[in-house]
Amino acid sequence: MNTTRLAVFLGVFFGCLSAATAKTFPQMVLGGGFEVVIIVANETSASWSGTARLREGNDQNWSTPWALDGIDQAGSSFSITLGPQGSSKYSLSGSNLNVGYLEIVGLPFFPESEIAVSLFFNFSQEGRLVDSTGVGVAESATSLRVPVERSGTAIRTGFAWAPVTVKSSFPVTLRLVDGNGFLIQQSVSSYQGHLARFFDEVFSNMPAQFVGSVLIDSDEALFVTALRQELVAAPLDFQLTSVPPDPQLTIHAAPFDLGGEIPIVYTGDAMFAGFEERSPGLSWSQSPPAGRSWVLIVEDLDSPIPGFVHWVIFDIPAGFRHLPELFEPDLSAPFPLDDIRFPFNDARHGNNDFGQLGYSGPLPPPGAPHRYVFRLYCLDTTLGLSPGSTASQVRVAMRGHVITTAQTYGTYQFLP
Repeated sequence: MNTTRLAVFLGVFFGCLSAATAKTFPQMVLGGGFEVVIIVANETSASWSGTARLREGNDQNWSTPWALDGIDQAGSSFSITLGPQGSSKYSLSGSNLNVGYLEIVGLPFFPESEIAVSLFFNFSQEGRLVDSTGVGVAESATSLRVPVERSGTAIRTGFAWAPVTVKSSFPVTLRLVDGNGFLIQQSVSSYQGHLARFFDEVFSNMPAQFVGSVLIDSDEALFVTALRQELVAAPLDFQLTSVPPDPQLTIHAAPFDLGGEIPIVYTGDAMFAGFEERSPGLSWSQSPPAGRSWVLIVEDLDSPIPGFVHWVIFDIPAGFRHLPELFEPDLSAPFPLDDIRFPFNDARHGNNDFGQLGYSGPLPPPGAPHRYVFRLYCLDTTLGLSPGSTASQVRVAMRGHVITTAQTYGTYQFLP
């Protein structure tokens, strides 16, 4: 192999090694009655070696005394060596309460995908075990939905996040939405490293009795886990659980934020203000592996005719993650292969409730603002319906084929 080919090979090979992602638990607590038990299993027929690292803040070393299997440790990590199909258990404890996160990283040539890891918290107080719970490995994502429940101080939900790639600072947006997906409050935090908080500490407008979600959107990927605390008999008895949320399908409208006002150029009043009415640009996160196509339906939830439909598009190819602004009705039929819009050749417009093909913007009667919901569906098939199909026909055709959904919404009020 000549030197050029060797250099390319090594660059690709070690680039693949560096791309490996640690198995990360975004919340770890030692001391103050908390202990951690870790069980690591090798799933291969060869030996495996790696390191468990106790971190806090923005990838800083663990700062308080801790012990591994009852032996005091001087550093912030310990080695893991497993034989073929082997397993090991590790018990971590601390004298002073400290909070951070845990990473398990394989040595070169020992990828983390070859091991399974379980982590458990034990909490003891006054000489008795109060709570024991398992914690799952988190997946990195930039957009997540965390289911939320609150019942006064008896049931509280929160989160913990940890870095994927260490950054000095970047914005993270948290949106509290009700059970129907409508915005209650928004908060923008500056990421500075590991953080664990209850959502009622973030959102002052969270009702005392509440079931809904928090949408987390970040400029950089994060490891996130959901935390839930349920008091059984205060002050000692409680249950603390942690579940890593799945990365969620999210949809964003370029011209307005979730719950924001839709600019007039995207409404039926555009012509009265000297504009050409146009559909808004939309983007969304990646399709699940089984996804084959997208469907978009836009409705007015506050119309005198419930669910009045303003836009229907179906058979958008699964590989695409956006619709351009001014996505016109003539795209409902195939167009020449040299057309700049060729990637959307398979997409079809349906008829809206105005009886028109394509997008017709908000045009509410006088009164309170109306809410316009943009619902995106990921399907495991294509529908193959004809252009001009109605929303009702599309909904019937996609029954049993919806993998996941996402929505955003904007508001618009009659222009006097």
